[in-house]
Amino acid sequence: MKRAIFTVLALALVFGLAASQDEPQQDIKAGRLEISQKVWDFGFIPRGAKVTHNFLLKNVGNDTLKITNVRKSCGCTAAPLRKTVLPPGDTTILEVTFSSGSYQGPVSKAVYVESNDPIEPFMDVSFQATVSVPSKLLSFDPFFIKFDTIRQLPAKASIKVLNVDSQAVSFSIAEQPFDYVNLKTRKKKLAPGKEAEIEVVLAKAPPAGEFGTSFTVVCDDEKKSRFSIPIQGFYLSPK
Repeated sequence: MKRAIFTVLALALVFGLAASQDEPQQDIKAGRLEISQKVWDFGFIPRGAKVTHNFLLKNVGNDTLKITNVRKSCGCTAAPLRKTVLPPGDTTILEVTFSSGSYQGPVSKAVYVESNDPIEPFMDVSFQATVSVPSKLLSFDPFFIKFDTIRQLPAKASIKVLNVDSQAVSFSIAEQPFDYVNLKTRKKKLAPGKEAEIEVVLAKAPPAGEFGTSFTVVCDDEKKSRFSIPIQGFYLSPK
């Protein structure tokens, strides 16, 4: 009987200590970093192009979060951060751009984020892409939107999307580019051998000088195939 009572008391002591160790972490006054989506798939992309994805970073703590460093795994990736100091509840964008250069086939890269988060001071996001490999599902013509020098807005371009598969396929826009780009398409379900058109309209002024962004198309096939189409150009802003 005494042994049973001793065992119960010992277990209560252990669980009590564990709870007391957890409480300070819950009540600690600190910034906490949350990245809601840590992995992005660009899907099929062309060689010698740049594609972009915005990762959302949020301070879910009760004190100021300071992002102290952002490191890339290679020189083919740029990752500027719009803000480095976030009060509680505030967010910022980590704009990750991958330059496919002379890559061929599957590629996977990471970006590392360091902060004053006391629980997880090091976090990472990653992306993957398949460079310059023909798809057996859809083809895009062109697969790379290049605007000449833009002096007047709106500026327009179009892409033909062809179903090269033997089955019908539907597609949708998985990620819109920056707000200066509008995408329009009348048909999103294609029978084998049929095509649709995506109209790319620069309705608002992009950043002056060279600019670049991209958009991602996702399909309803079994693999949920993706395609990212780069958009680049040069905007000559009015004086």
